[in-house]
Amino acid sequence: MSESASEEPAPAAEQRLINRFFDLWERLAGDRPLPALRNFTSDDLVPFKPFSVVIDLQQGYDQPIIRHVGSAIVAVMGQDFKGRRTEEVPRRSILSRITDHLYEVLANRSPVGFEAHYTDQSGQDIPYRGILAPLSDDGETINFILAAINWRGAPAWQQPSGPDLGEALAVLRERVAGAGRARNALYDVLADVYGFYRTGQQVQADYQRLLRDHGIRAQARAPFTAALKLAFGTDYDKTRLTEYAAAMNFAHRQGLDRDAFLAALHDTPGGLKALVRAERAVRGGRDGAAPGRMERTLAELTPCAIVDDWRTAPGDGNDYVVILARQSDPGANQLALLDALPARPGDLRRFVRKGNRP
Repeated sequence: MSESASEEPAPAAEQRLINRFFDLWERLAGDRPLPALRNFTSDDLVPFKPFSVVIDLQQGYDQPIIRHVGSAIVAVMGQDFKGRRTEEVPRRSILSRITDHLYEVLANRSPVGFEAHYTDQSGQDIPYRGILAPLSDDGETINFILAAINWRGAPAWQQPSGPDLGEALAVLRERVAGAGRARNALYDVLADVYGFYRTGQQVQADYQRLLRDHGIRAQARAPFTAALKLAFGTDYDKTRLTEYAAAMNFAHRQGLDRDAFLAALHDTPGGLKALVRAERAVRGGRDGAAPGRMERTLAELTPCAIVDDWRTAPGDGNDYVVILARQSDPGANQLALLDALPARPGDLRRFVRKGNRP
């Protein structure tokens, strides 16, 4: 992390904010040059959101747009600059140095920390500290800048009382709204909802209050459904909510945390539907504790043939199907494919036992 020359040492609490933010950015980047905005979960953002700024560079580096300003910063500024150009930010304000360092981040392609002073609404000169971090959807092109700032006398950061579920839910709903129908985005959101539920269990009173405020009743036999309704809305397709809840139940049964659940969604052959089948097998009294074994075996079977144009195949691309075919000529090695039906668990187990035997 590069850092501009400081005017005076930062207090320890303000330094901790910067270190914590940088550590989070570095962890999410992993082996990639840059993390993406979507990699930041609602749990990750809860402590930073009141002190954060998101700058959108998707329209070009010469047209930066402010997409989010944290509530604590809005209180200091006296107005919300969300949706406005960075050039509209008043000089000597708490936001001004963020815009000053914007191009330094673009040049360095790494987080930039700084210390500065701003003039508050009473005319006082207040020291503060900040950090800007580049984000990229493809690991190369910087399309967002995420910044966090803190100042002497800033509320709540130095001694947080616990997770703010209201803030977390707001972030979560934004991610749900922006996820679209892409599989990876859905998996990220489901992992976030799962993490949100786990956080809620640590602050039960706040979680129950959120449910009451949104008119949602939690049921002991379906604990994840309530959290899903908070995130996706009570009008969301109930069949899909039931599937999502089943996958989360499986993760909970296996003792998975948020990141492990996300890995299971991505790494298990069959993804979400495989976890749903495993959970339903457990509830049906069958052995569903090892979905990976059956799914891996199926995935390792050598294809007998590849059909390029199969217009009537059911499912969404993740399901196995049973093909109905007719031998077109007793003396020829040809099959006429007639139809396909979604494969039931019993069908899959028979294929696993049979393997590739002729």
